[in-house]
Amino acid sequence: MNGNNQGGNSPEYTFTPTSSGDFRVGLRVSDTASANAADAVDANPVSIHVGSYSPPAVSGVTANPSQLTPGQTAALNVNARGSECSGALTYNWAASEGTIAGTGPNVQYNSGSVSFNQGDRSRPQSKQVTVTATVTDSKGGSGTASTNLTINLSAEAKHFGDIVFPKDSARVNNCGKRVLIEQLYPQLTANSNYDVVLVGHIDSSEVPRAGSRRNRTLDRDRVLQTAAVLSGGTGTCTSLDASRIKGSWVGATQESETLPTSCTISTTAPKERRGSSIQDANEAKNRRVEIWLVPRGMSLPAAARDAKDLPDAELKRIGCPK
Repeated sequence: MNGNNQGGNSPEYTFTPTSSGDFRVGLRVSDTASANAADAVDANPVSIHVGSYSPPAVSGVTANPSQLTPGQTAALNVNARGSECSGALTYNWAASEGTIAGTGPNVQYNSGSVSFNQGDRSRPQSKQVTVTATVTDSKGGSGTASTNLTINLSAEAKHFGDIVFPKDSARVNNCGKRVLIEQLYPQLTANSNYDVVLVGHIDSSEVPRAGSRRNRTLDRDRVLQTAAVLSGGTGTCTSLDASRIKGSWVGATQESETLPTSCTISTTAPKERRGSSIQDANEAKNRRVEIWLVPRGMSLPAAARDAKDLPDAELKRIGCPK
């Protein structure tokens, strides 16, 4: 073999390679009765290639893009190379969260099932997900590689709900005060990253007639009265910092859907003073102040895009509304 004698004096020879490479195996037949070496006959040699083997070499996983928002997808790719004797390669993908679709070296990652704290959208949230590719050859050898993706969930404004008003009135009735004091205020004190945005409305029956000054500031007055209940600080009013309250007033425009709070119809709420009760929630639904919880630094929702700081002097003059 390769010019060296190996094996015994037999018509059969077992070739057992101990390394990879190219080998030539030949056979010489001679008559032991002849003393003349020239009488020996060489058979045509056989060329044998012995391939090398090593587990698959996995050079890395890439993700495009590597920064996603929930529900977005990313293309995943792994570079893997087998040795001469590896045979077919199989690919197995895994993700710490989310799902992977497809087989082979190129698959798709979906971030839709990555979990976040949906109960608190007052701050941005971020999560790192690890995806791993395991490449296995026909001999059972394998190699792995991983990469990280970042899933980002932005902060979100929350429509808390609406308080409604009797016709032609800006007074927050006892029903509305219960919502502001017992439901809204605790949320604002528990989470200082929220500001509150108030959007005042009137309905079509309250639109001022031409030349009349009646009801011209009713939508604005409803916002100020609501803000005063939250910031008045004395009596039954809470003491929210007025700098955390913004407001806008949009007349009879109803850009966003009404969202009733738990206290709307006065017959199921605290006893009301005369003229402040609401018997028909559907009739009153557009005589409202809609309430938004907006994370600080975040753009205002469309319904409250014109919101601004409220006049501090006017809030102080109102005090705690009765």
